[in-house]
Amino acid sequence: MVGAKRSSVALLAATAVVVAGCATLRVDLLRSSATRPGHVAAYFTIERIATRAAVGGLPVERFSVYEDGTAVPPLEARSMLLDPAAVAAHYTIVLVDAGGAAVRAGLLPSIAEGVRSFVERSGDRQRIAVYAFDGETTPRLVAARATAAEVSPQIQALATLEPRDTSTNLHGAIVWGIQQLDRDLAAATQPLKFGTVVVFTATRDIANRMTVASVDDALLATPHDVYAAGVGRDIDARTLTRIGRTQSFYDANPGAVRALFDRVADRVAARAARHYFFSYCTPLRADRHRVRIEAREEGGGFGSAEFDVDATGFRAGCDSARVPAWGQREASPAVAPDAGASAGESDGGAVDPDASAPSGQVGAAP
Repeated sequence: MVGAKRSSVALLAATAVVVAGCATLRVDLLRSSATRPGHVAAYFTIERIATRAAVGGLPVERFSVYEDGTAVPPLEARSMLLDPAAVAAHYTIVLVDAGGAAVRAGLLPSIAEGVRSFVERSGDRQRIAVYAFDGETTPRLVAARATAAEVSPQIQALATLEPRDTSTNLHGAIVWGIQQLDRDLAAATQPLKFGTVVVFTATRDIANRMTVASVDDALLATPHDVYAAGVGRDIDARTLTRIGRTQSFYDANPGAVRALFDRVADRVAARAARHYFFSYCTPLRADRHRVRIEAREEGGGFGSAEFDVDATGFRAGCDSARVPAWGQREASPAVAPDAGASAGESDGGAVDPDASAPSGQVGAAP
């Protein structure tokens, strides 16, 4: 009988390990901090492991905090979700085809409407700049980097834009757009930086100012998300897929311009919504400890990120609503800097040259 009981206990323990190990959410920790008097903060993204689909909109009640394996009571933790914009810049460059092919097809009014819808649907977290390219070396600025409400009035100029060169420098526009986004993000004051390039075209590259290899090299090197959308029968779908390394959209029907922009906008908004800036007050007052932040969906999906904190000198008086000054007594990484992503994967476009680059870890409740 004793042996049977022991077998049952062992079986239950093994089952618990299996269940606990079946995390369905990938929680990627991008940065964390532990600062006096007792404030712990973490910035992370959440995606579904199976599909890589972004998980956004989780309320703070869906997060739990564990310190050294023990849950921190909610009333003690006073957990909050802070505005990610306080520490993260989300910049998007939209490159639209205004060359001769687009003009001859009468697409510019539809493109203007599509871009207007894009900036409205892509979310308040994005700061968007719109550029038009034709056959010239450098695209023209249509709308300065701003929020959706500020950009929209400037976009109508697209509807009547005259090309300066009726050729199409698609390859050059892509490389230039990536470089411009790098410059914009370098000037941003936030410590975390995320970039997105959206390319819309009505034809293939005609100008031949830049080789396909140069474009491929630029796309391979950039950490930014890159989306490509194209309409019309003069599109090489394989090239469009190669350009849109994050996702590509194609429709042979020229009337699908607005729908394509809306699809890209929804994807960009979802990617931005997967970012969370979590803050809580720790009851720890000394020594180093292991923190786990666990996220759970209403349907039961879960995942977690772990990192270490040093609570030496902590005391009462923490305010979880305070935005931390990154760099003060930063938490050490839970795993090696490159362990959070598999080969060929990026962290969603994060550029953080000043951080110690802690990597996220998908975990499960013990």
